[in-house]
Amino acid sequence: MHKTRSSPLAVAAASHKLITCVSCFDERSLAFHAVGYGRGSHIPAVVITSSGTAVSNLLPAVVEASQDFVSLILLTADRPPELLDCGANQAIDQVNHFGSFVRFFFNLPAPTDQIPAKVVLTTLDSAVHRATSSPCGPVHINCPFREPLESSPLKWLSSCLKGLDFWMTNAEPFTKYINMRLSHTCINAPAEMTEVLNLILRANNSLLLFGAIHTEDEMWAALLLAKHLQWPVVADILSGLRLRKLLTSLPDIERNFIFVDNLDHALLSDSVKGWLKIDVVIQIGSRITSKRVEWQIQFQITAECSLTEPYVAHVMSEALSPESALFLGNSMPIRDADIYGRSWSICSHSVTSLMLKSDLPISLMRVGANRGASGIDGLLSTAIGFAVGCNKKSLK
Repeated sequence: MHKTRSSPLAVAAASHKLITCVSCFDERSLAFHAVGYGRGSHIPAVVITSSGTAVSNLLPAVVEASQDFVSLILLTADRPPELLDCGANQAIDQVNHFGSFVRFFFNLPAPTDQIPAKVVLTTLDSAVHRATSSPCGPVHINCPFREPLESSPLKWLSSCLKGLDFWMTNAEPFTKYINMRLSHTCINAPAEMTEVLNLILRANNSLLLFGAIHTEDEMWAALLLAKHLQWPVVADILSGLRLRKLLTSLPDIERNFIFVDNLDHALLSDSVKGWLKIDVVIQIGSRITSKRVEWQIQFQITAECSLTEPYVAHVMSEALSPESALFLGNSMPIRDADIYGRSWSICSHSVTSLMLKSDLPISLMRVGANRGASGIDGLLSTAIGFAVGCNKKSLK
């Protein structure tokens, strides 16, 4: 049987009853699949590769995960130190291979019974903590292995497992990290929050801008803020709120929210730009997609007989259901969706069963894209991973 340097890692993962393994012959696609899964599920996927240029092929996905704060764990197999810089096959310098694009790097020693196993556990726990703590992102652990890669004929000393009894009998991580959260009352609020509150109170012509939002809980929180402030809302296509569906035709809902869709397109008009006077803007979520278009639109997107990209972006939300998720490609597709995407109303006189959260009869939709580095590669693999992570039917 052919053995690769990553065999010990792959066999260990495949043998674990709680791990689902996805095998892929192309490391580049596998890494983007992992990014999509992490984006959809908010749980970091683990990528295992062999040594050499297999590691280098992960770089584009690592850059995307780093720029868009997607948790990702890389376990790269490597040659032991004595086989580096001596002409050995498939051996390159993998130490700090991804530079500043990873939140954490550690080069493990080659396995031996002289190294306590708890050293490995604390390293892994630290990596997971860094991957999933703000700012989230990719982490890299380099794992050198000496041959034989299969079962060693040497008998290992059991002393290397000392101190693991409690960990082996429960599902808790070996090392726990506790995040301390300070609670402030309005009277003792930090200076920054006091300044924000004062700006809100003094605002005359204000705007609430929703950038990319990645979790449904954050979407609902953003909607509650909009309902409380009753400011005009501009929702980016990646906020998940642009393709919303109102689950009622009651006029009270329209008074609770003032959504300003397609603002980017409207700003092409000099009269709109002259009329728009904003003194306070609050942005929720990360970067926005909108970029003022430089060219003149030559067609009407509402022409039913014209199957154009803007028209598809305009009507696509009608074909999508809340059980769906949407993954957008970069360049023009995401810009078309951001400029022309719209919401839809579902008339209903019995919405009690649909109002699942906070008396807000609105159905939300998960929307994803690779907007960290905004590259055009790896989109299919990321979309597939996004669908698996969301556990929803995804359209691209």
